[in-house]
Amino acid sequence: MGVKITNNAFGTISAGISNSDTTIVLDSGQGARFPTLSSGDFFFATLIDTSNNLEIVKVTARSTDSMTVTRAQDNTTARAFAIGDRFELRPTAALFESIYSEAVADATPGTGTVTAAMLAATQDLSGKTLTLPSEYGIDGDLYNFSGTITFTNCSATGRVGPSYSNCINSYGSEPNQADWRTNKARFYVIEGMQYWVVPKDGNYEIETAGAGRDVSYDGRGAIVKSTHTLKAGEVLRIQVGQKGQQNSVTTGNRGGHGASACSVIRRFGDYHILIPLSIGGGGAGISQNSTQSAQSTRDGTYTNSGIPEGGFGSVWTLSYNTNSGLVNYWPGGGGGGWLRDGSAGGIGDSISKKDNGGQALITGGIGGFNENSGHGGFGGGGATGRGGGAGAGGGGYNGGHAMSHSGNQGNDIETGGGSYTHTADGASQTNVGLRTGQGYVKVTL
Repeated sequence: MGVKITNNAFGTISAGISNSDTTIVLDSGQGARFPTLSSGDFFFATLIDTSNNLEIVKVTARSTDSMTVTRAQDNTTARAFAIGDRFELRPTAALFESIYSEAVADATPGTGTVTAAMLAATQDLSGKTLTLPSEYGIDGDLYNFSGTITFTNCSATGRVGPSYSNCINSYGSEPNQADWRTNKARFYVIEGMQYWVVPKDGNYEIETAGAGRDVSYDGRGAIVKSTHTLKAGEVLRIQVGQKGQQNSVTTGNRGGHGASACSVIRRFGDYHILIPLSIGGGGAGISQNSTQSAQSTRDGTYTNSGIPEGGFGSVWTLSYNTNSGLVNYWPGGGGGGWLRDGSAGGIGDSISKKDNGGQALITGGIGGFNENSGHGGFGGGGATGRGGGAGAGGGGYNGGHAMSHSGNQGNDIETGGGSYTHTADGASQTNVGLRTGQGYVKVTL
């Protein structure tokens, strides 16, 4: 009995709801993506409309595609939603609070009456040495950790990150892995995000490498590192950037590459907050219509714009019929930033009907969509166009821009995503180099 989760659960509502409705019905067959609930079980889901207005609900019962919900959870406000609006299982503060509360409840000793028989059986420990199991250090450490863990894409490719089973099967020789790899209270994966519980107080070096370069001239990922003070029991949220994918029709086109990000979930009063510690920007994609030579602007950057927003999509200023197929498949998408999605591209006055901009890293970082598989990489990479279409931006703290993002009819080069280091805790950024291949996150103590 308690909170339930599944990976990558999403759907769209089959009918509009008011701000007081307590039943939500998804399109046929989509309910099976969400957890099965027994008596007392529940999960949290997020409703999103076309303007990105959000409401978190608590689902207390599911019958096929029909959900019974409690509205306005986790400091959100009940609102009306229209047919076709999204319904997704996302990481939320309420989810982590519930997991934490259940863990504390499981660890709390039971109550009862102390009897004379119990007292008579009590052993005198005066003058004795009491040895506790090694994982319960008196300083609050979970276990005695040291070394470097390299978190990877766990063999996942494309716009969606790995599953829990992907990762536990991929990690075979990491430090202290017997203490965390298959212990879901210390390591878990939700929606491609890897969550690792800090085992020991200390100053941890964190190195993040954005994904990059799948062919000769697309952008490389930026690699940055910094050192941060972490406490045992805090949770690292780790997103490993993945390479953009090849377009199945125009094979010279690649989607933008994803950023890698490491954040800490830290208690602040009665709440938990998510603080980005280190982000390595992803490289930009490329298309056959892009400049066919190495361009440093396509690489992920060591700096950022200062604004954690998504990159611009392609803007082609010529006029085309709004029903033209070009509107859907020509433009490239902007890379997702830390807080905002990358923009979809367009032609003339028309915007692509495809979600070709990369998703914001804080909300999941799913890569942009392309109808011929030229998707952006997980970590906010934008999707490329096809044919003579436009290359896409890379994911990052600020997302990279797609080709022709200023309306220069192909003359603007795609750009990589920006990197970031949280310096408010005294950390400083070291620029390590540029990455060719899938991204990674290294954590060292």
